[in-house]
Amino acid sequence: MAKVLLIDNETVLLQKLEALIPGHEFVHKWNDLNELDSNDFDLIVLSGGSGFNIVENESKLKGEITLIKNSKKPIIGICYGCELIVKTFDGVLERSAEDHHGIIDIDILSDDNIFNKKKKIERL
Repeated sequence: MAKVLLIDNETVLLQKLEALIPGHEFVHKWNDLNELDSNDFDLIVLSGGSGFNIVENESKLKGEITLIKNSKKPIIGICYGCELIVKTFDGVLERSAEDHHGIIDIDILSDDNIFNKKKKIERL
């Protein structure tokens, strides 16, 4: 059974997210990662959250950013978690003209092998 580290970024959907994760999940709050070794897990999931913006709060998120940068394990970011991965690797986050909630289509702006030559990821 897979060991999954679920980092809770203050999501209101934590119980639903836990129910979706196969295997044994271990939940840690975003600000309680000091004694954690990501190598002890098979997968890391970064939850969504709405506690505060990532931009201009990078110092608060130092532990999670360090874990993302140094982990050799696969990482999945959901909403806020994905934004945190983008910011960790020097991507640019910009405020959208409108808020988006739920599942949306994603346009892929540059080619990368990870997207298997797709130009768009559409909701199912």
